Amino acid sequence: MTRLLYDETGRPIPVFKLGASQDVPIGGASNPSVAFGSKTTAIRLNADVDCRYAIGSNPTATPTSTRLPAGAIDYVGCAPGDKIAVLQETNGGTLNVTEAD
Repeated sequence: MTRLLYDETGRPIPVFKLGASQDVPIGGASNPSVAFGSKTTAIRLNADVDCRYAIGSNPTATPTSTRLPAGAIDYVGCAPGDKIAVLQETNGGTLNVTEAD
């Protein structure tokens, strides 16, 4: 039997099976990850510094790309085989990317 989990406001909590994980260096130039798996349709993001990111088959992160604040955890959709590119806001760091199903 499938059972959904809910937060204190009654909203469903997304639950994913976590898969392969990689650390992508965050620096002053857009840096792409390794391609995601052939069945990956969502990824979990966590960075140790503020950064900008873009997702696609050949992404380039720019200063106006989607922002991920330091310490935040975000789940975003992607297509199988996509990559994520990351760019620092002010300081270098690391973006941890984990594939999720």
